Amino acid sequence: MRYSILMLLCLWFFSAHSQEKANALLSKLDLSRDGLSEVKVATENGDYDAALSLLTKYYKERSFVNHLDFVDGETPYAFSSSDSMKAFNGMKHKFFVHYGYGCLDYGDTINWKHWPVKDNEIRWQVNRMYWWIPMAKLYHSTKDEKIVDEWIYQYRDWIKDNPLGVDSDIDRYSWRPLEVARRVQDGTNLFEYYKSSDRFDASFLLDYLSLYYKQANHVRQNYSEQGNHLLFEAQRMIYAGCYFPEFKDSEKWRQEGISILAKELKKQIFEDGFQYELSPNYHVATIEIFRKALRMAELSGLASEFPKEYKPTIEKMIMSTIKIGMTDLTYPMFGDAKRENEKSMRKKYKRWQHMFPNNPVIAYFATRGKEGVEPEFRSTLMKNCGFFSMRSGWDKDDIALVMKAGPSGHFHCQPDNGTFSLMYKNVLLMPDAGCYVYSGGPKVQAKRESYRRTDVHQTLTVDNKNISLGAFNKKIDKGINYEVISFDNHSYSNGLHHREIYFVDNKFFLVYDKLTGNITGETRVRFQVKEGESTVDATKRLLNTHYDRDINVMVQDVTPTKDLHVVEEDLTVSYSYRSEVDRKGIAFLQSKQDADQVEFYTIVYPYEGKDHPDVEVKVSEGKFKIRTKDVNPNHRSKGKYQILRLK
Repeated sequence: MRYSILMLLCLWFFSAHSQEKANALLSKLDLSRDGLSEVKVATENGDYDAALSLLTKYYKERSFVNHLDFVDGETPYAFSSSDSMKAFNGMKHKFFVHYGYGCLDYGDTINWKHWPVKDNEIRWQVNRMYWWIPMAKLYHSTKDEKIVDEWIYQYRDWIKDNPLGVDSDIDRYSWRPLEVARRVQDGTNLFEYYKSSDRFDASFLLDYLSLYYKQANHVRQNYSEQGNHLLFEAQRMIYAGCYFPEFKDSEKWRQEGISILAKELKKQIFEDGFQYELSPNYHVATIEIFRKALRMAELSGLASEFPKEYKPTIEKMIMSTIKIGMTDLTYPMFGDAKRENEKSMRKKYKRWQHMFPNNPVIAYFATRGKEGVEPEFRSTLMKNCGFFSMRSGWDKDDIALVMKAGPSGHFHCQPDNGTFSLMYKNVLLMPDAGCYVYSGGPKVQAKRESYRRTDVHQTLTVDNKNISLGAFNKKIDKGINYEVISFDNHSYSNGLHHREIYFVDNKFFLVYDKLTGNITGETRVRFQVKEGESTVDATKRLLNTHYDRDINVMVQDVTPTKDLHVVEEDLTVSYSYRSEVDRKGIAFLQSKQDADQVEFYTIVYPYEGKDHPDVEVKVSEGKFKIRTKDVNPNHRSKGKYQILRLK
């Protein structure tokens, strides 16, 4: 008898709790909207079970809301090999949290706090549930309701184990606004995928919408202070406001998101169109943030809520991406950027072409030259962000060099002014060091610093110390047979670095470096090449590569002094998170012992073939003469001297 009474009390408690939860959710909805009149009547009569059932029917039949991922471009149901890996492992609680770690086993009874490596990204990104949308795609292709059962189990288990405001550790990782905003965005997709399932019943709808509302309000009460995090959060609040207009707060969510993006557009985007974190990776991500926000509003008939300058600024950002582009449509790995791939960038350009159908240059890159026209410019300087580019053309067989000489950026910006990336015939011959990891424990932070520091970049250092950022006197000029870019940077409090890069005959580069000021110490200029076979000849002051495709690069010091040493350096390059490969570098060293200036002259020559070119340089009274042998094996005659004047 006592057991039966206890059971009845428990049932009464859970029923009362459920009724209270239902009332709380329904009170947050605008039940005066079309299609919700019956829900309103049931709610006013206190029949919450009926109200939730009618609300579930409404959402399953609702057709007036459009989602850009289900309207634009590729089919949202395409199931890739990557999706398959994430979905099938996710079903077994082997969650894909990050490309740097693959799938991690969180146990039969999920331990959401699992942290096998003290990298903060693991704790944060497991709460983005990257495997949930792949599971939803798998469900769509199989209609296997066991997938829905597993997803609902994980959804409710996460709610149970991650209460807000109880544990500071949970608040930091599970409820950081960036992760919450990601769940708000993906929650719109998941709703679209699963709403037709019988398992998506009134009971689960109550849990789903209750958490969704809580998460959306948490974001708007805890926006990040600045940077791409704030942009992501604002964009995703626009998703929430457009996809769930039934919430009374939906207009507030949407308008607040638009207001933040409009304000940050002026704050974060330089006049030259580049995002102020100075990371090409996050610059492109920012374009997509602004584009997605506007497109979601367009599909809801609300594009007029954005200011007039909003869309033209996005176009300017795309054009600035073109200016720093390599010949394969990708961009340099400056400022924590990973190595992008051509296929992914082509998709982005196609989306941008859809947004700006009257821009022939964007069409040119979206179609790889089949439509549109190539840019009128080649070499460019964006003075605000400090990115330079020099190129022989826009074809895959051309040469492209992109250099960074900008202001001090934010978290992702590295102390690397003067560094550059070089591509020839679609081979990235001289990549930036990249970024191995972001943040975490002492070992993780030490690894991050090993990729950030100045002495692993293609620039000048004194005693291997990190430089300060703040380039000025940025210029680009043209001569009869060359172009030259130049800048000054107060790399140290008592040391000024001046660099010029000459692009001669659209074939090779001469890099001129000068250090002035009272600073003394071991002065080096460094150059690094991609992974693969390469050799250093200290006598000739030369590094030369020997790659399989016979697309190579030669780096040779031609400074007119005997007091110079050559150092071969064993380095690594990181193309993606927690991934690195060995590569070679060369450093040219002089000792600066007084206020006199120190100079370096370096030839950087990309070429096709097995034999490196011969280059002769003579320097006298502010002029230098260059003579090279033709690297074409069928034409071995020496060329004439070309005279260039130092700036």
